[in-house]
Amino acid sequence: MLRASKSLGIVHENPRIGSDGESEEASGASDEVISPVKLRQKPRRLNEQDINKRLSLPADLNLPESFLAKQCLTPTLDGPLSRRVRRASLHEIGFGKLDTYTKLDKLGEGTYATVFKGKSRLTDVVVALKEIRLEHEEGAPCTAIREVSLLRDLKHANIVTLHDIVHTEKSLTLVFEYLEKDLKQYMDDCGNIMNMNNVKLFLLQLLRGLAYCHGRRVLHRDLKPQNLLINDRSELKL
Repeated sequence: MLRASKSLGIVHENPRIGSDGESEEASGASDEVISPVKLRQKPRRLNEQDINKRLSLPADLNLPESFLAKQCLTPTLDGPLSRRVRRASLHEIGFGKLDTYTKLDKLGEGTYATVFKGKSRLTDVVVALKEIRLEHEEGAPCTAIREVSLLRDLKHANIVTLHDIVHTEKSLTLVFEYLEKDLKQYMDDCGNIMNMNNVKLFLLQLLRGLAYCHGRRVLHRDLKPQNLLINDRSELKL
């Protein structure tokens, strides 16, 4: 059952949690004919080094203080760590490695990816594992690289958090925060009759997340109840 949030003012509806270049103009007289049409160059094929660079760990990934104390991690350099050194340090701890996460339940499957409920062996936090299958000749799909690039820079209370990225030869796994259900499941549990106050609160959170994305020139092209996630505090996230 969703707990009431004082900050959101959610109303109990007793849902069941876990229900599964510009063209140039020729100037002056000339016999040479300049075509205004520019040929599109074939996009450069990304190699494994390029992909690993783009799919690096989020720069602002924060570790719990309890976890840092458990690992006895202490700064070894004066001043802030560089992104490269910090990523290498996190990888040594276990981030970016597939065996760091344990698969628990299968949540859903699509054409290109399968989503699992999982758990981090480092922090004991429940996560969602989006496993994208990779073709040997094609490598990581451009849609996955675009998703990762955007989520690394989008930090908002109403946008799902990307915790980690695991890239292997056979799969690309995105590690997200785990949310109990989506809006469609929430409506089904309510018998498709939602309290009007809850409708307003969910709509407000949806518009906040969209406004944040639009302010950064990002468009969400697949808004539907199945893609709007809700946690146990009745927080809605894109």
